[in-house]
Amino acid sequence: MLLTAQEHQLITGIYDAALEPSLWDKVMAQLVMMTDAKTATFFGMDALTPSYNFVFSHNVSPENVREYFEEGWADIDRRVIGGALEKVGVGIACCNVELFGSLDHLRQELGEYYLFLKRWGMLMQAGVLLEHSPFCWTAIGIHRPEDMGEFSAEVKQLLERVAPHLRRALQIHRQLSRVRQENTHLHQLLDVLTTSVLLLNRDGRLVYANQAAENILHHSSLLSVHNYRLQARDARQHHTLYQRIEQARMCREPHTVLSTESIAGCVALTHTDSVMTEKLFITIVPFSHLQPWQALASDEVAVALFLTDPTQAPLLQTQFLQAHYQLTPREVSICQCFVKTPNLEAIAADRHLSLETVRTYLKSIFTKTQCHSQAELLSLLMSLRVQFEHIR
Repeated sequence: MLLTAQEHQLITGIYDAALEPSLWDKVMAQLVMMTDAKTATFFGMDALTPSYNFVFSHNVSPENVREYFEEGWADIDRRVIGGALEKVGVGIACCNVELFGSLDHLRQELGEYYLFLKRWGMLMQAGVLLEHSPFCWTAIGIHRPEDMGEFSAEVKQLLERVAPHLRRALQIHRQLSRVRQENTHLHQLLDVLTTSVLLLNRDGRLVYANQAAENILHHSSLLSVHNYRLQARDARQHHTLYQRIEQARMCREPHTVLSTESIAGCVALTHTDSVMTEKLFITIVPFSHLQPWQALASDEVAVALFLTDPTQAPLLQTQFLQAHYQLTPREVSICQCFVKTPNLEAIAADRHLSLETVRTYLKSIFTKTQCHSQAELLSLLMSLRVQFEHIR
């Protein structure tokens, strides 16, 4: 469809604001005017990389924004509203009353947050989800008081038309954030590590998690993130974890000798139910002790945490195996299975190969690595693991 002059101006403003954030208030003001709203917000929340967070709004007071974060409403918003919008789909506009069927159901789902929205004249909302993951969500929303009623279908269609442009603006914002932040080079290094790494600032708040750590946090029930602080499932283990973090946080001298009793150390988080025992190992290190990394970071980073799920199969240095021993990709794959289990029948089933084919590959691996037994090969492969070793 042809864009109106107002829509064209709005979309042009979005791209201008992506490069110059001070222009977002003008964009939000125009959106409020075009939709007969009272307030508007465009925000992105990343629980693991808060340097990416942003809130651009119009007619939303600083007190409103401060309460939104300090009282934990942002987390409820992400879990409840963001989760409901995710079921509708990215890029699809919806009113909050539509999501839950009625204002009564909305009140039941939101609890005290419902009263916050009503008090600030933001109870009736229409929004579009632009991005959503277990730790991150981005959305555009417009709001008005209850007595003004729900937003029309035409307003929701307008939001859907501008949503792709906002998603592109989000990508521009992310790229510029990486360029502007002082830790760019450090983050680029950590992003390619298979070791799971979290970085905390001097207040003990999470400032960065690499992809490997994000995967562990997503799948583990033992450790979570709330308001940029780590939360262990077990209260006693949580206390021990934060004792270690506090010790590491207070350590300013890079030549201090580390020990479990004094500065930081290793913490094991565990939980056992009727089916299985879940484990997560965490080594906490003062960032001042990581000399090769320290030059890449700002003074904000105080503590590094290394996470390992011991139930995951060890990862091998595959490039080294291929370059040094001339193993083929298939032979490396067999080696990866072999460190999980030396049972050849299990390897054959896992790789969808015959037992005889697995034996043929293994014979070739023995020749290339100059190993003479399965025990010798296993010893070699275990020495080539890339997992972090947690010394207790």
